[in-house]
Amino acid sequence: PERNAKFYVYWVRMFFSREPSNPGSSLSERIAIFIEELQTQRKEEWQVHQAEHAVRIYFHNFLDGQEAQTPERKLLPQSNGKINVDEALAQLRTVLRVKHYSYRTEQTYLDWIKRFFGYLKETSMSQQDARRSRR
Repeated sequence: PERNAKFYVYWVRMFFSREPSNPGSSLSERIAIFIEELQTQRKEEWQVHQAEHAVRIYFHNFLDGQEAQTPERKLLPQSNGKINVDEALAQLRTVLRVKHYSYRTEQTYLDWIKRFFGYLKETSMSQQDARRSRR
């Protein structure tokens, strides 16, 4: 029901805020662990049921029932020590969407990050030019 929508969002956010104890575990295993945590917190049985239902609906409706993992938040450098800009932007986009940021906010953040990477690239190129001219 529409009146319960805010609670469903609450449960899904709570699910994603928890770090999985075993990152490679399946969705079913992660939901089971989440439900056990709620039961140890002495939540009412209807709340536990609602939380499980909310998480399952989220994965079914928004991720086509995939065994999806929480978006990885670490951005690792490539073998040459540089960050893949496209990968960084894609990761940021995923995190912003999971957190339900508005489309305009997402676009603004992505634009600022692109500008920042452009600045870093320009700065590093000018430093390399300065080193070459000293030789």
